[in-house]
Amino acid sequence: MIKDFATRWHDGRRGIRAHGAWRTFVFIGLALAAALGAGMPAGAQEARIATLADMEKTSSYDELGRRLEARIGEMDWGDGQVGIAVEDADYAITACAKNADTPFNPAGVAKAVTAAAALETLGADFRFTTELRVAGRIDHKRLKGAIVVRGDGDPSITAQFLKDADDVWEPLDRWAKLIRRRGIREVDGPVVGDGSAFDDQLYGPGWPVNRIGEETVPPVSALNFNGNCFDIYWQEGKKDGEIARYRLFPELPGFLFFANNVRLRARAIQDRTYSRMNDGNLVNAEGELALKTAAHDRAAIKQPATYFAEALRTRLVQKGVKVTGRAGSTADLSPGEYPAESELVDTLQSPPLLALLREMMSRDLPLTAETAFKALGRRSGGEAASAGMGGSGPVRGSFAGGSRAVGQYLGSLRLPGRPSILLDGSGLSAMNRMTPRQVACFLRRAGERPTGEVFKDLFARPGDAGALEGRFAQRAEDAGRFIRAKNGSGEGIETLAGWATSATGRRVVFAIMVRDSHTPPAVLRSQIDELVLEMTH
Repeated sequence: MIKDFATRWHDGRRGIRAHGAWRTFVFIGLALAAALGAGMPAGAQEARIATLADMEKTSSYDELGRRLEARIGEMDWGDGQVGIAVEDADYAITACAKNADTPFNPAGVAKAVTAAAALETLGADFRFTTELRVAGRIDHKRLKGAIVVRGDGDPSITAQFLKDADDVWEPLDRWAKLIRRRGIREVDGPVVGDGSAFDDQLYGPGWPVNRIGEETVPPVSALNFNGNCFDIYWQEGKKDGEIARYRLFPELPGFLFFANNVRLRARAIQDRTYSRMNDGNLVNAEGELALKTAAHDRAAIKQPATYFAEALRTRLVQKGVKVTGRAGSTADLSPGEYPAESELVDTLQSPPLLALLREMMSRDLPLTAETAFKALGRRSGGEAASAGMGGSGPVRGSFAGGSRAVGQYLGSLRLPGRPSILLDGSGLSAMNRMTPRQVACFLRRAGERPTGEVFKDLFARPGDAGALEGRFAQRAEDAGRFIRAKNGSGEGIETLAGWATSATGRRVVFAIMVRDSHTPPAVLRSQIDELVLEMTH
């Protein structure tokens, strides 16, 4: 009862500072509890006294709040604005609040919201599926129709996480074998990529258009191959000033076009960057490669469903199935180019959603976040449309639908202030907005849901490979026992949010958000890390 009352009182007053006013509230509460508990059974009285004793420990927030405010004032935020909210992990008690009700861009911390909503709405065991279908009739080993591949968002068919990139061909080789087992040696028609489970909006609202072509800004489709990127393997060179040599994976002549302007340098200063033309899949590479070094980069393609179809067509031909038709998607092939009806041949399933979300939170994968986001939109209503090969079907996933679904989830948590704005699942949108207090409250209340412990386990620890790699460097081993967090960054933006535990067992949720800063990102991260380490003292 006391915990519920404290939560409601906090929501009405927008937070209680852990100073004299809060201590007065605790002492009044202790007196009331003593009076109310006089007639309780002994066991109930002991439980109430234990709870109030735990609350009394939070008087240490006085000192923590003063220390954090002093450290913030000493740091260089590069003419930017810093917002911070630090609250008890179990009660709505504020230890430190600075610009806590000011909207900031949460950047990559938005992935944590997507993960929480997806776990609760789709379930930890949810799996994406990708289907191989045959349309038409077989006549003397010739399929007069089309090979169709239909997806609902699986982001896991990618060489990105495989020891050998060629292993990404395994499911497509299996499909080629199944096609041959049906007696098909020639396909008199196209290979069709059907990504109609999602809408045609490949990029989220507010995404950085100047970065289209980068691995971190991939197009989002219901049909995804190799993370909707291709790999560039730069080879060692010995002569300064020469154009660097490379190998592409996959090699898809006629679909992928690569303009190489990367030069070998004795001392490489300029980073390699990738930009894609608005139309087609011509990617331009600029920058430098150090002499006698190799490197591996990735660049994003356009037309993901066609990319998948092109990859499948190429593999079918390599495995002895002649294809006379072109590769394309349901969006760029005319309905007359393939039959409307198709027969299911095989289904691929992704790993469980929980495993995908764990990789997303650790490796900071935008495509996984966005496919989960659109799948949420599809589950909650999506965009009404015809699905698949000309027939009516389930609604389509969309950014708008995902935003509504996540908004409904956050609404169920009763966050303080005006509603948050999250227009995508990965945090790439420049228009996303949450306040530090909302982020902290979200973490605490999401952690109390039935999926809470699973959700909290998704957050990285200092010292782990991935999202927090290199953070808390001098104390990573020690900090790893006390901190779990998710980071985010953008132009002039740095965010970090999660849980911190002190050596005495005090647990807090925190959100630190910076915007419009001219301070180098590495310096901002170091300062934010210092503040979080202060919470563990």
